[in-house]
Amino acid sequence: MNSQTVESTLKDYLLNGVVKEIFFAEEAKHLAQEIGIHAAKINAQGFGHLFGSMQVAYSDRQTLCVTKIFDPEDRKYPTRSIPAILNLIEREASSWSFPQRQKLEETLAGTPYDASLFGTVSNAELALYVASHFRDTLPDVGTLSTPKLSRAIVAVREARNKVIAHNEAIDQSARTLPTWEEADALVEYAKVFVTVISFGFLSLYMGRDSRTYLPTGDSFGTSTLLKKLLTAANLGD
Repeated sequence: MNSQTVESTLKDYLLNGVVKEIFFAEEAKHLAQEIGIHAAKINAQGFGHLFGSMQVAYSDRQTLCVTKIFDPEDRKYPTRSIPAILNLIEREASSWSFPQRQKLEETLAGTPYDASLFGTVSNAELALYVASHFRDTLPDVGTLSTPKLSRAIVAVREARNKVIAHNEAIDQSARTLPTWEEADALVEYAKVFVTVISFGFLSLYMGRDSRTYLPTGDSFGTSTLLKKLLTAANLGD
């Protein structure tokens, strides 16, 4: 691929893949939380089962979105996920122009790759260092540097594979059950990844870090509408 094509592919993988799934995961969480805030009044009016089912659906959607962010690249068709983006970065290491090179160097500061930045570092070398840094911290089975995140990805993948996508006859005690907090931690990791890669490789600003991640504000839109609806129906607090 030439530089323009590879940057277009990266942009597609980011915006139509990881960024999109982060948005839907956060939106689902906000909707489920909004229902929980008004649970007492909803139950008192006899709508508990309805909104309870909606919460389960939103929880399932969050799980599906989070797992898609970390799905390995499929050999048969393009997969818009973090592992697929890392593969692209490595595969096309010599194609990147780095409009915001400083962002990438700042990300590597204090990591094992920090010392490698002294002297003349080619774009291809920097691309490989960045990819290696994220591979070192990528939540996955047996990743020693991020044990909590690795447990979290195991939990959400089990929920997706054994319960949501398939109905396997397994005992609950044999499962690693995911929590909202674990899903949140995985989303926070993905936000950091997006802010670094989008700005460093494409000069596309999505925020400085996970706390200033710009699309998060938009993910509250539907939960705000739900709050208005519940209030209008006298189901809101």
